[in-house]
Amino acid sequence: LLERTSFSNLWRALCLRMLPGALLICFVGFHPYTLVVSLFAAVATFIILTLSPHIPLQVSFVGLASVVAVMACVLLCGSFWTRMKRQSFLLERSFEEALEGAVRASRQADSILNHTLKNTMADAASDIELFLEDGVVGEGHLRRAAASLWRGMRSCLNRQAYLHLVAGKYSVSLLSTNLAKFARELTTGRNVQVRVPDQAVCIDERLCHLILDNALSNAFKHGHCDNPDVQLAIELSQAATATSPDTMLLTATVTNVAHPARPTITPEFVTQVLEGEAPSSPTASAISDRIGLQHSFMAAKTAGAALSLTQTDGTVAFVMRLEAAASAAAPRESLAIEAAAAGFPPGLAIYCIDDSEAARRLLRHNLLAHAQTDRVRVFGENEGEVAEFTQAVLQHGDIAILDQHLEYGGDANILGSDIVADLQAQGYRGLVCMRSGNTADEDVALYQAAGAQCVFGKEVSMKRMIARMKVAYNEHCRRHATLVIEDIDSARSSGVEP
Repeated sequence: LLERTSFSNLWRALCLRMLPGALLICFVGFHPYTLVVSLFAAVATFIILTLSPHIPLQVSFVGLASVVAVMACVLLCGSFWTRMKRQSFLLERSFEEALEGAVRASRQADSILNHTLKNTMADAASDIELFLEDGVVGEGHLRRAAASLWRGMRSCLNRQAYLHLVAGKYSVSLLSTNLAKFARELTTGRNVQVRVPDQAVCIDERLCHLILDNALSNAFKHGHCDNPDVQLAIELSQAATATSPDTMLLTATVTNVAHPARPTITPEFVTQVLEGEAPSSPTASAISDRIGLQHSFMAAKTAGAALSLTQTDGTVAFVMRLEAAASAAAPRESLAIEAAAAGFPPGLAIYCIDDSEAARRLLRHNLLAHAQTDRVRVFGENEGEVAEFTQAVLQHGDIAILDQHLEYGGDANILGSDIVADLQAQGYRGLVCMRSGNTADEDVALYQAAGAQCVFGKEVSMKRMIARMKVAYNEHCRRHATLVIEDIDSARSSGVEP
C-alpha cells in the first residue's frame, strides 16, 4: 500500500511538473514533433513502469491515463489558441497588404491624373490667352480651351476606374454607345483625323474611353515632335467566332508617325513595359513610368478586349479589338425615347442650389434656353438661402437640382444629400437631381439613399444633362401617376371613397 501510494504520488508529481510546460506550449504554440515526442515519452515511461516488478499495473495505467489527459488538454487548448493567433495574424497581414495595394494604386492613379490635368490645364490656359489677344477672331481658341477643360474632368472620372481596376472591383457596364459621338468627344480639342461609322454598339464606354484616351495621349507625347499625324479609325465587321449573329468585331486603331530619336517598338519592349522593366533612354521623359499603358492593358483584360502595340517602318499602331453587340432598342430604351420625344411640360418650376456663382449662372441660362420654362430660380449665394430653397421647393417646385457640397466657410458646410433627405421626409414628390463633382459609386449610392432620382456629374454638358433630366422627369411622372391610380383602386376595393 505504501509502495502504491508512493508511485501514485510519483505520477501526480510528474503530471504537476508537466503543467507549467504544457501551459507554456498551449500559449506559445508547438510544433507537431513536440507532441509526438511528448506522447512517445509518456508511452515509454508507461512501458518501463509496466515491466518493473515493483510497480503495480493499476498505477501504471492510471498514470498513463493522466499523462494522456494532460497532453490532450494541451493539444486542444494549444490548437485553439494557435488557430486564433494565426487567424488574427493573417487578417492583420491581409489588411496591411490591401492598404498598401490601395495606397500604391492611389499614388499611381494620382500620378496619371496629375500629369494629365497639368497638360490639359496648360492647353486650356494657352488657348484662353490666345483668345484674349486675338479677340473675336480667336474664337476657335476658346472652343479648344473648353474642350480641354471637359477632357480634364473626364480624366478625373478615369481615376476612379483606375482604382477599381487595380482593386479588381470594376464592374463592366455595357451601354448603347454611338461610335461617331464617342469619337467626337474623345478627340475634341485634339488634331486627330477620324474615320468612324455613325453606328451604335453596346460597349463599356468608360473602359474604351480610358484605353483610347491613353493611346491618343501617348501618340502625341511619344510621336513625332513636329508632325505626329495622329489618326483614329474604328471599323465594325462580322466576328468570325461570334456565337450570336448580332455580335460585331470592333477594331479601333490609333496610328502616329514614330519619333525618329526613340527606339523601335518591339514585342519584347512592350512586354518589358507591362512588367515595369522598360529600359530608360536619353529621350524618355523623367516623369513617365508608362503606367498609362499598363492600365490600358488591365482595362482591356477587364473589358474582354485584345490590345497590340506595334511599329512598322516609321508608323506606330495601337490596335484594340473587342466583340460588341449591335445596339437594339430595348423596352427600356424605347420608353426613354418616347419620354424624350414627349418634351418638358411647359411652365415647370425648376429650383437649383449651388455655392458656385458660375454654376448658378450656367444652370439658369441653359434651363431657360432648353427646358421650355421661365420659372427657374437659383439659390446658394449664402447659407441663408438654403432654407429659402427648401421652402420654395416644397411649395412650388417640380424639379430640384442640388450640389452636394455647399461650402460657405467655417463650419457652414452643408450637404445636398441632407437637404434631399429633409425634402423627402416632408413629403416632396417632385424630381430630385444631384449635380456634383463627386460621382463615385459610393457617392451615387449616398445620393440615391437620400432620395435623389437622378445623379449628374459636373463633367456632363448642360444640354446632355437637360435631355436626360427630361427623360427622367417624364418617367417619374408616369410612375407617380401609376402609383396614384393604384392607391385609388386600393381605396375603392376597401370600400373607402378616395
